[in-house]
Amino acid sequence: MKSFKENWTVKTVYAYLDLFLKLFPIVILFYIAPAVISLLSIGEMKLSKLDFFNLLSVSEQVSHSEKVLLCIYLIIVDVIILYCIYMILKKLTVFIKNVFENNPFIEENGNHLKYVGKAILLLTVVYHISKITNSSDVISNLSVAVNILTKLSWLISIVFSPYLIIGLFIFVMGEIIIYAAKLKEENDLTV
Repeated sequence: MKSFKENWTVKTVYAYLDLFLKLFPIVILFYIAPAVISLLSIGEMKLSKLDFFNLLSVSEQVSHSEKVLLCIYLIIVDVIILYCIYMILKKLTVFIKNVFENNPFIEENGNHLKYVGKAILLLTVVYHISKITNSSDVISNLSVAVNILTKLSWLISIVFSPYLIIGLFIFVMGEIIIYAAKLKEENDLTV
């Protein structure tokens, strides 16, 4: 049986994740630098430049406004999303490195996968809540029945989001690896 060090897929995934982790700060710098320069310049500030992840459907009337709370909200959400993406890359890189070193069933790997699952769940909820709060102005003009159906459809879209399902699956895989690590430890002690 081949070890994980000889497995082409594991080597490739480890190389890509390590490369993405190392290049992530540089890519983020190229995305954030224009927004920071526009914030520092005197004059009009466009909210669309702060909305890196398209959380708000910013119209032209709103894009030239000076809503400070909305700007702060966008900055906070962008920082949360960027931090979660960085930590997901970091945890997955450590996980794949442990697998590459023929240590797939250790408790540390399970904890890494559980963290990744939680981060994906957080990102999914933050994204959907941002979309819902942004669209509240649109549904305020609708009838009560349509308003209720619209909010119900948003709730269903959160519950049945594929990213939510992937996050839960990764979290459960982390629990399975922790359980396997404990079984392996008990087995090693009995032999």
